[in-house]
Amino acid sequence: MSNCKEIIKKFYFKFNVSAMLVVAALYFGKLWLYRATCRINTDYHIINMKIDELIPLCKYFAFFYFTYYWFSTLQLWIISFFDKKKFYRLIIAIAVACIISNIIFLCYQVKMIRPEVVGDDFFSRWVRWIYRRDPRALNCFPSIHAVVGVAMIIGGWKTGKMPKWLTIVSIIFGVGCILSTVFVKQHYFIDMVAGTILFIIVYPLVIYFEKLILKRKEQKNKI
Repeated sequence: MSNCKEIIKKFYFKFNVSAMLVVAALYFGKLWLYRATCRINTDYHIINMKIDELIPLCKYFAFFYFTYYWFSTLQLWIISFFDKKKFYRLIIAIAVACIISNIIFLCYQVKMIRPEVVGDDFFSRWVRWIYRRDPRALNCFPSIHAVVGVAMIIGGWKTGKMPKWLTIVSIIFGVGCILSTVFVKQHYFIDMVAGTILFIIVYPLVIYFEKLILKRKEQKNKI
């Protein structure tokens, strides 16, 4: 029995299971909030602009759009091995940005008007699958895909001793994820911009409040 406990303990710490659980909680929390706000507020607006008409549907960006679902969670777990402080900063920042986004969805709902996807090739079918998976096409402004895309870029940038190849992949996937929102026609241009700006604001604020809390703790310990 003691040997079994030791094996479980080693597995727990070796594979950073606690970080896995935190990432899983974040993923399912985002999913639950997204689905809930879709059903609560269905009184939508359409914010199509001239630039949206100039951006073509590019089915190949379906690959980058899909990185939101697998690479973002995998990357966060990997970061937990190299830089725990950054890991928790990213988790908190993504959670805060998602909460803000969902509050906006409840107050100002936006619906995406999608084009018809023709063709029977792999990428065309993939885009249609994305559309079927999100039939309501609501919760567009701001884009949470863009939020997570920026998090991928920050996650890969100067993170502990993370391998250089993983840093490059993180930045490519992050930029691709952001751009995919408009090229797969899941979001308007303003959605992408709003999601990007939102995380750029939230992440430094998380660092600021973290430092503020640590400073206050140090002051209390000196008393």
